[in-house]
Amino acid sequence: TPPSYSVFSSESIMACMASSETLLRRARAFVKFVDKSPSPFHAVDESRAMLVKAGFKELKEVDAWKLDAGGRFFFTRNQSTIVAFVVGKKWKAGSNGFNIIGAHTDSPCLRVKPTSKRTSEGYLQVGCELYGGGLWYTWFDRDLKLAGRVLMKDPTSKSGNGYFHRLVHINEPLLRVPSLCIHLNRTVNLDGFKINKETHVFPVLATTVREELNKAVAGGSSGSGSGSGSGSGGSEEPKAKRQKTAAAGGVDEGEARSALLDACSQRAPESRHHSVLIDRLARELECAPGDIVELELSFADHQPGAIGGINQEFIFAPRLDNLLMSHAAVVALCEDVAAKVEGDAVSMAVLFDHEEIGSQSAQGADSSLLECTLRRIAGDSNEAFVRSAQRSMFISADMAHAIHPNYASAHESRNKPEIHKGLVIKTNQNQKYATNAVTSALFRRLGEMSGVPTQGFCVKNDSTCGSTIGPITAGKLGMRTVDIGVAQLSMHSVREMCGTDDVHYSIELFKTFYKSFSKLEAGCRAE
Repeated sequence: TPPSYSVFSSESIMACMASSETLLRRARAFVKFVDKSPSPFHAVDESRAMLVKAGFKELKEVDAWKLDAGGRFFFTRNQSTIVAFVVGKKWKAGSNGFNIIGAHTDSPCLRVKPTSKRTSEGYLQVGCELYGGGLWYTWFDRDLKLAGRVLMKDPTSKSGNGYFHRLVHINEPLLRVPSLCIHLNRTVNLDGFKINKETHVFPVLATTVREELNKAVAGGSSGSGSGSGSGSGGSEEPKAKRQKTAAAGGVDEGEARSALLDACSQRAPESRHHSVLIDRLARELECAPGDIVELELSFADHQPGAIGGINQEFIFAPRLDNLLMSHAAVVALCEDVAAKVEGDAVSMAVLFDHEEIGSQSAQGADSSLLECTLRRIAGDSNEAFVRSAQRSMFISADMAHAIHPNYASAHESRNKPEIHKGLVIKTNQNQKYATNAVTSALFRRLGEMSGVPTQGFCVKNDSTCGSTIGPITAGKLGMRTVDIGVAQLSMHSVREMCGTDDVHYSIELFKTFYKSFSKLEAGCRAE
């Protein structure tokens, strides 16, 4: 019998006996968070709301920071990354550390292209780009909604150069990527579901017949909506001027250049996207179509998350990777916040964007964001910052692969994480994960202290291994790091699956980390 890598102390047994009401309450709260977070922008917005409710003060990176002892703060970057922290009253730069949990807000999805207007065989389609490494076949025949942010003109700007953004979530089944029927693809069940990512994954928005009919019914009046905003209007005056100049026997070079730019630049969104899409966004935002400047939108599964299984033990939902870890980190930071205020550490949760595509962005883990934040907290002394970093720990919290009942051979035979059996410590000797013996032991001890079981994972030698923000952060900061996560099935599918208990486990262990790691670290003499 393979050895067990789970830690079940008397405390963990008591945790397993937590009331089903408590487990389901936390699971339902998480599902609600997922349903309200169809894009990284919305995940950050929901996290912001939890932090504000818990008394956190918003900072701006462009401002000078005044960080009072005992203060609780947060800031966002690009509205898709959020950093929140509590400065304990007893914390001193150089003498005490940073207790940090890191996760990410993004998930594989379909994203609207800069120019998305497509028409094929009588259908209006939306051009999309495949973001991350998704199980793309799962996106076929799903009802898709639209969410993200829209950049808009600021009506209060006197110069006309002002912009602001609005979040948008059209929670309706607007689009669908239809599969090819079995009658025209007889070998699909033998050869596998093969797709061309450039030509086969364009969602259907409408038919040209109905679109033309709607225009006809509307009477084609200028005030009827489609293309009627300020972005498409105003073309008559330049045309009149050009005609007047031509009649005088000359060509105004400036006017000619302006006309060429207007024709080529595709400035107005309705020149790059179907007008019916722009009109629908405008109605949702209660603005004129011409007020819309740019789009940053994703498609998401319209079906809401659910508690499932005959014993209500599973969560079926999109974006479990990695909203479960993001949600748990923020909840753990907000709960028992008074104890963190009185403590001797900086307790921090950081939710990065762009993990699914390598983290190399201004708001990704492979940026200077976290280091700059920690240095601003530590003050001007580089010596104090380095000493504090060496008294710290970074928990890289990202979902893990549960053993699959139908594909058990895909797992290493002695490292098979199971749903309900606690948080998974992920190890890879080639440093795809940043865990080492010290950080693994410290995390297991935190599990024992919190009454949460832990288990281990590594890949087979003949399998490739994904990576996380753990190695990136460890390399940038030289900080103790452990890679962990909740065991799940169907990772990177349009809908994923995990256990209800593991939401509770995650929050409880993270709370113990914030509360007790400083004392645990003080007793650890291993580098």
